[in-house]
Amino acid sequence: MQNHSPLVSEIMSGPVVTIEPGARVEEVFGLAERRAVHHFPIVDHGALVGLVCTCDLRDASPHSCAADLAHQRVVTISPDGRADEAALLMAKEAVGSVVVVGNEGVVGMLTREDVARSAPELAGLIEEGHCSACGNRHHLKPGPNGEFLCADCLERGSTDPWFDTPALD
Repeated sequence: MQNHSPLVSEIMSGPVVTIEPGARVEEVFGLAERRAVHHFPIVDHGALVGLVCTCDLRDASPHSCAADLAHQRVVTISPDGRADEAALLMAKEAVGSVVVVGNEGVVGMLTREDVARSAPELAGLIEEGHCSACGNRHHLKPGPNGEFLCADCLERGSTDPWFDTPALD
């Protein structure tokens, strides 16, 4: 049986907006507003060294270094990968996007929305990652007990003793 899933390179967003390790939070928010993106691969001399999302920066000082708040373990896929592989990877890692890395470095971003738009038959795969407290599918973080929580629930659970989630019990 032949795989008819589109290639990642055919459906990814590009060119990708990258930042340097020294970028300040205020610069990243400015880029997010101007370019209408919220995930920023951090590239140092051509090498991918992290990924930061605007949700990671929301409580940070505008003058803070964005890289200090970045994810060091970045989920990546090759441009030669297939959309179904990307969807499975996103579901497994509970992420809303993956960085597309080729021989020439970071070449694009692939989001759940990109996959759903180009391959609607994969919707079931990309919908698996969700917050165990509220069901949100965006800005997921690993929580206790191997479950995932969205950034809002993770924050609420750490500050509000009355906030009840299965992952925080």
